[in-house]
Amino acid sequence: MPNGRTMMGAASNQNKAVFAGGMAMISIPPAVYDIWNNSQGAWTTGTLSQGRSSLAGASSGNWMLFAGGANDWILAVYNKVDVYNALTGTWTSSNALTNAVAWNAGAGTGRKIAFAGGEDGGAGMVYNSVDIFDTVSQSWTTASLSVGRSRLAAAAAGTKIVFAGGQNISGTVYNTVDILDISTNSWSTATLSIARAGLSATSHGNSIYFAGGINANGMVSNRIDIYNVATNTWTIDSLSQARQYLSAGSVGDYVIFAGGTNAATTAAYATVDMLDITTGTWSTGTLASGRYLAAAASVSNKLIIAGGAGANGFPMNDAEIFTVTTGINQLNATATFSVAPNPTQGIFTLTLENPEKVKGVEVYDQTGKLIVAIPVNSGEKQLDINLESEISGLYILKVRNTDGSISAGKIIKN
Repeated sequence: MPNGRTMMGAASNQNKAVFAGGMAMISIPPAVYDIWNNSQGAWTTGTLSQGRSSLAGASSGNWMLFAGGANDWILAVYNKVDVYNALTGTWTSSNALTNAVAWNAGAGTGRKIAFAGGEDGGAGMVYNSVDIFDTVSQSWTTASLSVGRSRLAAAAAGTKIVFAGGQNISGTVYNTVDILDISTNSWSTATLSIARAGLSATSHGNSIYFAGGINANGMVSNRIDIYNVATNTWTIDSLSQARQYLSAGSVGDYVIFAGGTNAATTAAYATVDMLDITTGTWSTGTLASGRYLAAAASVSNKLIIAGGAGANGFPMNDAEIFTVTTGINQLNATATFSVAPNPTQGIFTLTLENPEKVKGVEVYDQTGKLIVAIPVNSGEKQLDINLESEISGLYILKVRNTDGSISAGKIIKN
């Protein structure tokens, strides 16, 4: 990565990953961004509208937004939002957030990208403001979290954007979860199994994973809270090592948590925990360099973990890339469907051989994000599926059978 930094914001689509802002070797945050173009296999760099660290990045489709952030050198926080259109390669910016904040969180799904919470350390304030960007109308609306907090985590799956955990300005941590359903424009709340801040979040399919963080006793946690947006249920799991400020992402059939630090931020861990969602099993690996407060983003079949702080606390300028090369796991060898045309310009027809044995059809992008979910009635032999609003690339089609098995295949959109 051309510019070494920590506390960056990250966002991506299937071909580009953007790492924006952050703190370099000196206390004045540089106004830079770095873009990995996966089809070209190369980095480019450019200038943000405002240098700042501890900002939030989020994306949906071709839209990538970077919101808030701080300049600790002059004790300033910002309500600035930089907007990148990955299709056109153009940037715009505005002072769109309700409050100037750092350590906020953001996530996007469908046509909505939401940023919530954050703090102004100089003023001794945390905020409950939520700012929601509509990628179609190019407009903003506002809402409120049930509890104001910073250093929370956010991720999205299906039609839900979820904000979990966090702390107030004195360090009191919360187990609060706020859930926005963009299909109904409604909010609900839930609770994490353990209150914590400095946790990380990612999603795969219908599940959102909230991992690690620091708990109410000032100890780092190995807890993973898993929220299924389809069934509205919660389960728990564990990391192999307790840590905070770790990186999270998903690619292919894997959910990954990498790096992190201890409660005093005096260590930089190289631990990687990987969940294979097809088997439900965990494995561990090791980063080439221990790091925390690194940024993570998925492009195509790659998860990029960039920058962060090393054991000496200094920003790092390298990026570690995990590549999934095995393609799609065929969980059911018996073909239960056919697709035409494939490749497609956006609309294709799925023909089911035995529709009475199928309960639903799902389409995912290569980051594991659910794009389309369609229940199947016993008499529906053919289904028309529309991906016209999605970017060109590879998609994964999964047919869920009534016996619990899954048939999977590839869809290519030109």
